[in-house]
Amino acid sequence: MAEVLLTVRAQSGYGDGDVLCAFSRRRIRCCHAAMLCHVRKAGVTRAGLRRDGLARDAQEIVYQYRFARVSAADVERTDLATGDVVTFGPTPTIIDGKRQHMDVAAFVRRRVRHANHRVFGTPGREVWYGGRQDMSDAALDRVWARIEHHTGRRDDEPVHTRWPLTPHELRVFLAVPMEDFTDDEAAPWVAPEYDDSDPENPVLVSKRRHRVAWRDLMPLDIPPTTRAEDVLNRTKSVDARDRAAPPFSRALVRQVR
Repeated sequence: MAEVLLTVRAQSGYGDGDVLCAFSRRRIRCCHAAMLCHVRKAGVTRAGLRRDGLARDAQEIVYQYRFARVSAADVERTDLATGDVVTFGPTPTIIDGKRQHMDVAAFVRRRVRHANHRVFGTPGREVWYGGRQDMSDAALDRVWARIEHHTGRRDDEPVHTRWPLTPHELRVFLAVPMEDFTDDEAAPWVAPEYDDSDPENPVLVSKRRHRVAWRDLMPLDIPPTTRAEDVLNRTKSVDARDRAAPPFSRALVRQVR
């Protein structure tokens, strides 16, 4: 299930019912996986490097490259998709058509100083990850398999099927369950509208050009007595994702400007 977060009154330049955010199921899975796999949860060894475990397993899946220090001066870069390996260090080397070099010792020292550093391994044989990230559903399937292996947590647990909104956000905005959509489908929903009659000087007309007429969804069955006044009451936390009925159709998102 996916969800949209709506403004429920005109505020801060947004109109009533504007689609403030649109969270696809893929994004929700990605968000919770990132929190569960964060390097802070891995802890550090006595040498100050990250412990192997879930955090490293996740990075092994989603990152393009693994970098492994193989000597005092050299690092080995492995393409995790192809297995191709290149080695470089302080001497400039042409890699992928670019001159690349690295002061490995200085690089590692700088990285490890950061509180949230992502350097694993042992002193002199440090390992880290970089390049592009693959956050596709296929990659997330593999990440969640590792999460379940290490923690027993699953992505179909109720807490992992929702975007993690704060109590304050639930008092100010309305989260509505929606049948799943792709990120490309959601992009226009959260796009602003510009008057580009003068292409060189576009003028912002509105922060969003898509909205949901959320009042037409009442009652939301959360509980059945929920009224528009409850949604507008900033002392009440109303979460339409609690409804037992199926998620709403994507057709509710309308371009109105």
